[in-house]
Amino acid sequence: MSQKKTLIPQSLLNFEIPKSKIKIEARSLQNFAAAIGDANDIYYDDTLPEGISSHPCYPITTTWPLFEQMMPSLIQAGLSPQAINKLVHYSENLILHTPITPKMRLKFSGKIIGITQRQKGTQMHFKLEATRRGILIFEDYTSIFFRGIDIDYQDVILEKVSNPAVDALKHNDLQPIHTLDLRFSKIFPYIYDGCTNIVFPIHTSNAFAQKVGLLGPIVQGSASFSRCISEIMKILKIENPQQIKQIAGQFGAFILPEEDLHLNIYELTQPTQSTDSLDIGFTLVNSSGKIAIKNGYLKVKL
Repeated sequence: MSQKKTLIPQSLLNFEIPKSKIKIEARSLQNFAAAIGDANDIYYDDTLPEGISSHPCYPITTTWPLFEQMMPSLIQAGLSPQAINKLVHYSENLILHTPITPKMRLKFSGKIIGITQRQKGTQMHFKLEATRRGILIFEDYTSIFFRGIDIDYQDVILEKVSNPAVDALKHNDLQPIHTLDLRFSKIFPYIYDGCTNIVFPIHTSNAFAQKVGLLGPIVQGSASFSRCISEIMKILKIENPQQIKQIAGQFGAFILPEEDLHLNIYELTQPTQSTDSLDIGFTLVNSSGKIAIKNGYLKVKL
């Protein structure tokens, strides 16, 4: 058996992430919104009667430390250090139950719920939960991708969560209801890194990016994803983030700073008198015509 085939052992399935706690600071909520350029007062103005609230994508910043903390444990459990240098954030599927507000104390738990082979590497699936006083605040079905690393066993996914955009966006005749041009500045990855503390050198180090085969630093997947969510909320005139009940998407082609991007927004379901939610899909296409975010999805409560 080759070394390449054993870099991600099957025994990691059901690996439990060490439990942790954090206290939510108002500045953290504000910094996240500022990092992605969302000026909605609800993320900043602490004179509002209800106080400030979290951006729908903010939970991503609270779960990132879990990955940093668990890496030594994963290596001890059999994950090769070579694999860690090849990982990128691959997908998100957030189910939002309760808005995150300042001074909340969140408890986190989670585990690996799947390992699957893809065309150019291996995807590792996680389920993370955040609770407060026994109440579920959000669930995060997220995954990371190990580029160029294969497995020699069958795919396993122990638990799945739906993303309606996966099937809906397969139809070639589905036309966007809105399109928008986007671009991230040269310094955007550094701002996002500093404001969110989502730190990985592939986004801020030329030397590291070139060492792993890239032209230079790439924009964080969670940053481009979050910016898309913000832009869609503006277009749909959704000012209250509590209307967003689920967001999902898969990160595909890399995004380089200063390249031209195109956001395509689709109405997957039409509101009726008997429904209380709306399903929205989206894709983000890079300057080469490759899909940078695919199967993008929002469930909006009306």
